[in-house]
Amino acid sequence: LEHRHARVNSTDKVVFQFAQTNEAALITGDMGFGNILHFPLGNHFGIVIKCDFERYFLKLITRAPKTILMNPIII
Repeated sequence: LEHRHARVNSTDKVVFQFAQTNEAALITGDMGFGNILHFPLGNHFGIVIKCDFERYFLKLITRAPKTILMNPIII
């Protein structure tokens, strides 16, 4: 298994093009790559978004109105 990567601080466009040129799935923490309007399904070799669930969950609950958090369902 070969490991290749784009340069640090590359733009999303450069990173995406690098993955496509190398026929590689893109594994990233950048939630922007989850936008299917910009990166439609079936038009790339795969995008996997690894997110820090705890960080995003904590951000969500600190910003949510209290009424929403009365009976949360977390999956």
